[in-house]
Amino acid sequence: MPLHPSFLRTATPNQRMGAFAIDLLLINFPIAILLNPAVTGAPSGPLVLLAVFGGLLLAFAAFDGSQRGATPGKRLVGTRVVDAETGEPIGLGRGLLRRVVHFLGAVPLYAGWWWIFTNERGRGWHDLAARTLVVRAQR
Repeated sequence: MPLHPSFLRTATPNQRMGAFAIDLLLINFPIAILLNPAVTGAPSGPLVLLAVFGGLLLAFAAFDGSQRGATPGKRLVGTRVVDAETGEPIGLGRGLLRRVVHFLGAVPLYAGWWWIFTNERGRGWHDLAARTLVVRAQR
């Protein structure tokens, strides 16, 4: 049974940024390289980019919504996403909402991401919208 969030330690901003950087290196950059027509010789247009973006959005939502609540980067730094009220996994629907707002929060100069520095529980816009909390994983 999960611990109530009040008993969980929230992830530090450094852990969150580290997990994000690892995910970029392990997942996003290799895909970007493979989509480069100069590298693969394959055509790359708006529909291909939209399909890949949609696939990445669903994949990250599935990671966040899983029982582990963690992308590969979060697993490596020892953090996970949980329901802010119960400490339970958030499920795919809220994982998808979290990822959509995560993307939208980057548009206005990453304001939605910087928000983690402004509140005591370190929650960004995406966490607030999906009612989630990023915590240190129990070992």
